[in-house]
Amino acid sequence: MDKKKKRDFRVLNNESEYEKKLKAHRMRVGGFIFLLFTILVIAVVAVILILKYRGYQHYEVVSEEKMEMISEAAFYDYDGDILKVSKNGAILIGTDGEKLFNVSYEMNDPIVDICGSYIAVAGSKASDIYIMNASGLKGHIVLTKKIRQIEVASQGTVAVLTEDKGTYYINLYDTDGNELVEGAMHLANTGYPLTMDLSYDAKLLAVSVIDIGTGRARTTLNFYNFGSVGQNEIDNKVASYTYEDTVVPRVLFFEDGRAVAVGDNKVIFYKGNEVPEEDEVIDLATTIRAICHNGAYLALCCEPVKEEVASGNADATAHVLCVYDTKGKELYRELFNENFDSITFLENNDLFIDRGGRGLIYSINGTKKFEGDFAEQVITMASGKATNEYYILYRNRIQRVRLKR
Repeated sequence: MDKKKKRDFRVLNNESEYEKKLKAHRMRVGGFIFLLFTILVIAVVAVILILKYRGYQHYEVVSEEKMEMISEAAFYDYDGDILKVSKNGAILIGTDGEKLFNVSYEMNDPIVDICGSYIAVAGSKASDIYIMNASGLKGHIVLTKKIRQIEVASQGTVAVLTEDKGTYYINLYDTDGNELVEGAMHLANTGYPLTMDLSYDAKLLAVSVIDIGTGRARTTLNFYNFGSVGQNEIDNKVASYTYEDTVVPRVLFFEDGRAVAVGDNKVIFYKGNEVPEEDEVIDLATTIRAICHNGAYLALCCEPVKEEVASGNADATAHVLCVYDTKGKELYRELFNENFDSITFLENNDLFIDRGGRGLIYSINGTKKFEGDFAEQVITMASGKATNEYYILYRNRIQRVRLKR
């Protein structure tokens, strides 16, 4: 009789063998989880990129609210709501058409500045300043000199450029009307003040002054520091830059404390929150037609350069749109051949180009999100909560719309 073969048995509870199998099992499970995670990340990134670079040609009306017929006024996107400023008062309108505040006054040619949550409104060549935030009126200042320009900081401090008998004054006030800083510029000594701007924290003030006494335009940009750094300087002046054959009609502060001066032939970006220094200088070979800015970006709309026209890429009515960050880095450049009424940064940093009953929307990465016709003349636009949602203000209604392909 054949002997039965003896079967070999392996002990599975041997510690080294067990650990090997457990390790192999964990690796298989870990690899499967990693694969699922990778697929999920790729899917999320794909969705983000699709939404980020997606373009739309149409929109649908999600809701509509009727409102009073709009008279002559200026409109601003204020934290997603709509600020209406006229000679009779300032009204904040919610996206549902509700009036959030109504500040009444009487002034001709009101001038407006908005920084953060604060709004300042003053009468051109008048003497009244109204300071507001989302809750309504916060302060009313009455001066004795004619107002030429106002600039408000994010906490409500207001810088005011006034004129009296050929002498120009710059004063800073808090919301209660208390005078914080006073200065005087005499035309015979300093030239004519073109513009000024106040930093978000009210620490720095930039003033552009032009001198044509030599028969040539020469602009000096002075920076004043009202913090501890400027206390030891004469008149708190911490920096001064002179530009020959250049006119600088706009100087702006960004939210990060940097500044930019926009001249007729160059754009100068400055760094330094205490003592501004030149950081990036962009020479312009063409004429600026429009300037648009917010706390993080600067947009310039210029005529095309001769090479672009000669190459056939642009005609005489074309516009070149260039968008920069606070360091002067060009984020994107677009060419469009149509005329426009206005260019505005929305709350979500989209750029809206209004062309009457037609409009363009660019995202901050340069994607053309929308190009198309609207129901009628657009008064202003505000961004919604979703990336493809907007509010459109017409003469007697507000529409909430959603872009679609």
